[in-house]
Parts: sequence; C-alpha cells; structure tokens
Amino acid sequence: MRSTKRIHLTVAAMMVAGVLVGPTSRAHAGVGSCAQPLSSGAEPVASDCLYILRAAVGSVTCSNPCICEPRGTTPPKASDALMCLKKSVGTDVALDCPCGVPDYQASKYEFDPETDIPEPLIRSRFVKTDYLGAFSQDQRVAVSDWTADWTVELHGNHTVWHPATNGTLNGATPAADGLCPFGTTDIGNTALPSPFSGTMDICQLPARYLGDLVLTNDNVYRTASSASAGTLIGDGDAAGSTEASVTHASLTIEPGTLILADVAENLIITRGSKVYVDGTKDNVVSMNSLQQWNAWLAGGTGEGDRRSWGGFVITGFATCNFCNNPVTCDSTIEGITVPIYYGGTNDADNSGEISYLEVSNAGYEIPPVNSGNDLNGVTLYSIGYPTIISYVQSNHSGDDAFEMFGGTVVVDHAVCTGAQDDNLDSDTGFTGGYQFVVVKQFSDKGDKGFEMDNGPATQAFQGLTPVSRPNYVNTTIMNAANPVSDNPVNLGFRTWTGANLWNGLAMGSEKAAIQTQNGGLAAGSDRGGVLSDPNDGLMQIHNWAINSTGSQYGDFLGSTPSPADTNADIGTWYFADPNNRSIATGLGLNAFGFPPQAP
Repeated sequence: MRSTKRIHLTVAAMMVAGVLVGPTSRAHAGVGSCAQPLSSGAEPVASDCLYILRAAVGSVTCSNPCICEPRGTTPPKASDALMCLKKSVGTDVALDCPCGVPDYQASKYEFDPETDIPEPLIRSRFVKTDYLGAFSQDQRVAVSDWTADWTVELHGNHTVWHPATNGTLNGATPAADGLCPFGTTDIGNTALPSPFSGTMDICQLPARYLGDLVLTNDNVYRTASSASAGTLIGDGDAAGSTEASVTHASLTIEPGTLILADVAENLIITRGSKVYVDGTKDNVVSMNSLQQWNAWLAGGTGEGDRRSWGGFVITGFATCNFCNNPVTCDSTIEGITVPIYYGGTNDADNSGEISYLEVSNAGYEIPPVNSGNDLNGVTLYSIGYPTIISYVQSNHSGDDAFEMFGGTVVVDHAVCTGAQDDNLDSDTGFTGGYQFVVVKQFSDKGDKGFEMDNGPATQAFQGLTPVSRPNYVNTTIMNAANPVSDNPVNLGFRTWTGANLWNGLAMGSEKAAIQTQNGGLAAGSDRGGVLSDPNDGLMQIHNWAINSTGSQYGDFLGSTPSPADTNADIGTWYFADPNNRSIATGLGLNAFGFPPQAP
C-alpha cells in the first residue's frame, strides 16, 4: 500500500518542479475528463496533477477551471492536486469535477473540415471543433456566447436597432436634413422612438437600381412601394441572363442602418450584383417591417408580426438542379408575383459579404392564404461559395428562417428564432453549408429544425443533380411543442436528399426527433440510399445528441414512399456512429442553448 506521507512529499516535489520547469498553458482533453487538464487517457497522470497544483498557486490557468477541481469545489487548491495524484497511482478515490453533465466536448467529437467536408472547394470556410452544438463547453459563457449583444429574443431584448455609433452618423444625435444618398428619394422624416432622441430622414429606395448604391446610417430607408417585388439591385432577374450580359450593381449598407418594408415589399439582390452589409456587433444592420417600426414609435416593444413584409433575397449564378435550360439555368423564385430568375453554372459566383445582419417579421404570403407562395426571412438562391455571410439572424419569419435553393455558399454564426415554418430549409441541389447555428422555436408556431429536400415532393427528383447535400456543423436545435404545427420534428429528410451533419444537439420535437418523407432514406434510391447502400457517402450524421422526451413517436419516424423507411431503419442508420446518442432525460440546455459550462 502506498503511504499518504509519501504522496504528500511527492506533491511538494511537484510544486518545486512546477515553479521551475513546469509547462505554461495547454487545453485540457475535454469536459468530463476530470483532473485531466493535459492528458486524454483513461485516468489522470502525474503531469495533470502538477498542472492542477500550478493552477492552485496561480502560475497557470486551466482553460476550463472545473477540470482542475476534482474535489468538487471552486477554486482549485493543493488538495485537488493531491486527489489527482492518488487517482493517477491507482488509489480508489472518486473524482467530482463540477463541470456538469452530460459532456458535450471531448476529443472523440472532433470535426475536421479537411476530412469531414466532402466538397473540397468549401472546406476552408469551416473550422475545426471538438464539441456538440453551437457553443464550446470548455469556455466560460462570457467567452463562448457569440449570440450576445447583437441578437433579438435570445437574451430578452426585442429591438436590437439603435442609432449608429460609427460610420456616417458616428454617434451624433440624428437630425433630419432633407439629404438622402444619390439614387434614393427623401419622403419625409421620423422621430426616433424612446429612449433615443433626434430625427432621421426617410429615404425611399427605387424599384430597381443599376449602379453602386451606398446606404449611410444617418437615415432610415424604405424599400420601393411595389406590390410585385419591392427593390431590386441589378438586372440579373431576367430569363436568359448571363454573367456577361447583366449590369453588375452593388449595394453597400453602413453599420447600424435600418431598412423598413411594407407588405409584399422585398429587398432583392439579382444575379451578377453584390451586397455588402457592413454591420458590427455594436452596430447591427436591421431589416424590419414598417408595421413594427410604427408600433415601436407608438410605445410598443418592437417585436412586430410575422408576414408583415416580404424578405431579404439574394440570387446568384451558382448551380441548382431545377433548370429550364442547361446553359442559362433559369429557375423562378417564390413569393413574388412577377417572374424573377436565379441559377447558373458557376459555383464560384460571388454575391458579396454580409456581417451582423438581423432580419425580422418577413415572410409575406401572396394571397390566397395558405397558398405556400411566400418568401422567408433570408432566402439564398444559387449563391456561390466565395460569398461571405457571417453573424446573421432571421427572427419571427412567416415561413422559413433561412432557405437555400441550390448554390454552394457557407454561412457561419446563424440564429433562427420564432420561424413559423422551418428554420434551415435546403432545396434544389444545395451543397453549401452552415457552421454554428442556434435554432429556437416559439411555442405558438414552428415546424422542422432542418428540412432537407432535393426538390419539390410532387416531382421525381431522384435523378436530378447536383444532389442537395447540406453540410451542417455545430448546430443547436430547440424546438417547442405547439398545437398548430403541421409536422414538428428536429431533422426532416425528404425527396432523395443527401446530408452531411456533424456535431449537433436537438431537443423538444413534438412528433419525432428524426423523420423521413418522400424518399428520405428510401431503399432503392441512388440518393439517400441508406438502406440500399449505407456507405454511399451522401447521407452522413456524426456526433449528434437528440432528445425526444414527450414526442409522439419518440426518436425516429419513417414514412412514405414504398418501400418505406421504418423507425428501426432510421435508428440503425443513426446509431451506426457510436458517437450519436439519444438522451432520455433531456440535453441539459439552458434557455438559449448552452450546455453545462465552466463556472
């Protein structure tokens, strides 16, 4: 038996050695590896214990403090190092790091885009991670919460917009002066709602702009009052347009700019043109409804109503699988009464750069009601992978939060709150992706967390290429049970789609956690093909944890066509990856998606 005295002497020696030659700082092996700030084996080793001792005397800092506290109390002390050392030499002691469970961060959850993203052209748009969901569990909330201070609804704030503190306005008290940017028209002015002071000119955008338009942040902007479309940037919406034939216009939006639209009005970037949304965390660009603005002026919260304007649309020349012409690839967008075309053959098409954008209360539906002819908060039609879209929120949409029709664009740091229908919806050959996504449904409305299609369910899309294959990485889905949803599930695979899903958390589905429909995983399909060929590479799901507590059908629900997927079929596919988990007692997420984290 090893004596306690000898262990104490060893700890003292470790302290001396640590002060003289100990390491500076390294990340621990993963939350749940209690007393192992350095190693990743089954038990701690002496170097872990030395590191804990150094943390106790303040010479180093654990990347996650709880890992250095095997006694279960904060902060780390020399006695934590002693307990670690006992464990490392085989003494039967219980380690009790206050890290919380379940554990969603560990080396086994590593995602590496170089090996895990099939499409080589978009790999550089993803980053390595080793945790499930949208947030690191190794870091304190203040560090890992990338949604803080710029989003709405997640942190109790309903209206994120405020007069800009940089750009043209630069923090000055706004004063309407009757001056609007060239190409826009002054149609009056507006007093700012409480608690702000001052006035701003209201500058109306034209129905179409063919030059380079800059929206300065010292005005409020209105889209064109057009019942058919709203404001279009460029002229790439015509059938037969090519990159050589269109006018290459651009729209630049300064930080903190506010753009308002009324029912049936949209802001549409057409093929060949570019948009630059230059928002920042402190000065988010906001697109919202005129109705919401008027309610805020009258003293309301500024939350607004779904479907009170059309939406933000970008169309490009990248590929899709729903073309009427193999050369020009013209497909028509939804939710507009006049034909506007998208699509092409250039997956390297660049539609600009967007950062810190919030889009609320969009999704107006063209009558009659329930026609399904509507737009979304943000709709991306055949956008190429060089386009940069980062830190974007779609809030309170009347249809989907984000919908992608073809294209190869990769979006990072996306927030979906309160969508009436789906949150991420992929169609007609989308092979781009998203990394770091938070989905939060409201209790009154909401459908799928992700809905994945290769095309409309009414058509035979098995043979159309490119096959939709969204790459979704580090996503947190929090669905809400509600009585009016038509098909509430976390993940919906339909119409012979592909999918490449990594490092996700999903909870709160009313019907099932995962559902297949219309050829989702159908046997005999050469697309989903999970039953006929589970290694075809088109349908992959890795490092996921789901919770379906309270769901009508539990974790899995198979459906049409014949031969249909059974619940067991989906389960076999899901659990083929040993890192995929079903957690019956809940995922332990807080109100906006954090797992248990460092204190």
